[in-house]
Amino acid sequence: SPHPSQAQVVTWFLLALAFWRLLLPAVAKLRAPALTALLLAHGALFVDLGTNYQNLLSFLPYFLAGHLLPPSCWSIAARPSLRLGCASFLVAASAGTVALARRGERGFGGVAFAD
Repeated sequence: SPHPSQAQVVTWFLLALAFWRLLLPAVAKLRAPALTALLLAHGALFVDLGTNYQNLLSFLPYFLAGHLLPPSCWSIAARPSLRLGCASFLVAASAGTVALARRGERGFGGVAFAD
């Protein structure tokens, strides 16, 4: 079994957090930081330089959005009624996905899909 210190998933994410923190002051000064981050993330998916930098840039817009949101948005997200509604939606969507996947094994409307 692999040793916990060899987990590359954790390694890239910790490095990405450090990179995002260092990059944040420069990106926040741009005229359109969210648009710039989205364009960088989208462009990174089309260019292969042989390294795993796509993860680094593709999650940058989410990190930046969390930084740019005002504190009032976080207080709204902390409301129990909103959390309950989101959790209910997640459970219903998951149950619907499982039900559709099971039905898909038999085919839709009596028509079986070819592999």
